[in-house]
Amino acid sequence: MRTTTLTTFLLLLTNLVMGQTSLQGLNLSPGNFQVGFKHYVSHDSSRTYQKIFDWNNQFMPRPIPISIWYPARRHTAEGKKMHILDYMEILKQEEEWEHLPNEQILNWFKYPNTPANQTHLKEVTTAIRDLRPANGAFPAIVYAPSLEASSIENFALCEYLASHGFVVIASPSRGHSNRYFDRDPSINMEAQARDIEFLMQEVSGLS
Repeated sequence: MRTTTLTTFLLLLTNLVMGQTSLQGLNLSPGNFQVGFKHYVSHDSSRTYQKIFDWNNQFMPRPIPISIWYPARRHTAEGKKMHILDYMEILKQEEEWEHLPNEQILNWFKYPNTPANQTHLKEVTTAIRDLRPANGAFPAIVYAPSLEASSIENFALCEYLASHGFVVIASPSRGHSNRYFDRDPSINMEAQARDIEFLMQEVSGLS
C-alpha cells in the first residue's frame, strides 16, 4: 500500500455512543475494500510533554498516539472484527486513564450509562486490526479531531472512507504541553499544526 501526495483535512464532530445511535442506524454503505486498522504510539522528540495524571512532574518526548484506517485485502474472519469497546479502550488510553476498568468507561467519560449504550459497546464494526494492506496507491486523509477529542471520535466515518479506498490517519487533539488546551489560542493552534505535520510525515512513509 502506498499513499498519494494529496492530503485532505477533515474537521468533523460526531459522538456515536453519546448520541445513542447504532452503527446500523447510520446507514453507511461500505465500499469494496476490507478495512484494516492500526493503533500505536510514536514520539516527537523535538517537543516535551507531561502526563499530568502521573503526578510526578516529569516531562517526556511528546507522545503521538496514531490511529490508521486503510484499505486491506479481503478477510473472512468475521469474529476478528473490532467492537466499539475496542475503540473506547483507545479513548481511555489517549485520555491517560489506561488503567480504568472497562466497566467504568461510560461513567468515567460522562456517557449515559444506559442499557442502550451498554449494548452499543458490544456492537461489531467493519475494521480488523493489522490486516495486510491492499495493493496499490491510495489518497490519504488527515483527520483532525475536535477540541481535546480522541483520534477515534469519528471511527465510523474513518472506517467508511477506508472501505472506499482512502487511508485515514488521526491523533488526539491535545494542548502544547499536556492533553489539555492552554488559554492562549495561538499556542494551541501551533501544537495542532505540528501534530498534523507529524501525521503527514507518518502517512507519507507508509508502505
